[in-house]
Amino acid sequence: SSLANGTILTNTVNTTLENSTGSSFLINVTENTTVLNVVAAACPGTITTDTNLTENITTALTSQQSCVQFEANNIVLDCQGYSMTGNGSGLGINATSRSGITVRNCNVINFSNNLLWTGVTNSFVNNLNASNSTGLVISLASSSSNNQLTNISVQGITSATNFLTTTATN
Repeated sequence: SSLANGTILTNTVNTTLENSTGSSFLINVTENTTVLNVVAAACPGTITTDTNLTENITTALTSQQSCVQFEANNIVLDCQGYSMTGNGSGLGINATSRSGITVRNCNVINFSNNLLWTGVTNSFVNNLNASNSTGLVISLASSSSNNQLTNISVQGITSATNFLTTTATN
């Protein structure tokens, strides 16, 4: 059984800290995570809160569509090792004019551009497996800056120039 698409999970951690003078204080941290039970109808889709994939996605997009579109700042997409597989068209993961976003543990396969960030700053990609892009595997375009990409694996491209393009300092 899985949670309904769009279910918001509230994760709360409470901890009490004590300083060297014996004073103590309580720290309460709460984070909301939106569950995205992905089915073909959910892709293309937009995310506005932290989102975890719960299964593989297979989709057919037009050239103007994105499988996942970031529509807010300071959010995380954690694919949890699941895959997004396209039909050679469209964008796998897309963000425009965003800051503080994170993409992690994703397998992005067979899109025109597997990851396209335009004007994205101070963001992270970690543990991305990208393959069979028909265009650019990763594109950091139009004033994207201060982004960190770590543990990137790429397969099935025909030219090294298709791997990473950037017009800014990342």
